[in-house]
Amino acid sequence: MTEQVRTALGGNENGGRPVEAYRTSKPPLNPEERAVYQVFDKLRSKSYTLIEKRKMAEEILRGDCGTKHALHARLLMGPKDLQEVIDYPMDIVLPILELVGDRELVVREKIAQVLAVRGDERAIDAMCAKLDADNYSERYNFGLALGKMALRIEDVEALKKIHSEIEKKMMEKNEFSSAWRYVRKRLSKLGVVVPKPEIKRVAKPKGGSGAPGRRGDATIPLVLEREKARK
Repeated sequence: MTEQVRTALGGNENGGRPVEAYRTSKPPLNPEERAVYQVFDKLRSKSYTLIEKRKMAEEILRGDCGTKHALHARLLMGPKDLQEVIDYPMDIVLPILELVGDRELVVREKIAQVLAVRGDERAIDAMCAKLDADNYSERYNFGLALGKMALRIEDVEALKKIHSEIEKKMMEKNEFSSAWRYVRKRLSKLGVVVPKPEIKRVAKPKGGSGAPGRRGDATIPLVLEREKARK
């Protein structure tokens, strides 16, 4: 299969499709690409052990198919492979960002961990977009990753952008307070004074005899609760 993989992904000196032309999320276009597609399909399966997956993805993990695919294969495997991605000696931010929409939640969450360590400003927009992800776990992981990433950033304007995005989502969803504190800590260390968010007051009924899903007695007292972002 080695020759098929190289031909499909451009590793053959006699030609072939360029590496970036192959996308594991799209159906294979020819028999050569099908061989590669099947490898990634098996890497997503729970029917194989990590040892078996590493064996069947040997050429990909070696880098014969390009950096992005080597990273992708590792993200589909275990903790040891994730650590190898985190410790990867090359600049991997752009190929990692190409995988940020992977259909596997576990892969997206691992990408958040990788970007948190990299601290690269090129990832800010993609990570901020993840603050609106449907899945809570994905929102939480990318929010926390943004906060941790901020601790490695020197650019004050980039930090202010992160702070603004996190604070806006925090007030909307009542989430991301840990990430918010990380960014404020970094800005404070750089001598930037950031105003605290306004206090929101929310009226909630206390007690009540109404049935579930119905409004209770109109005379039920209301208790004003103060919702404050943690310092």
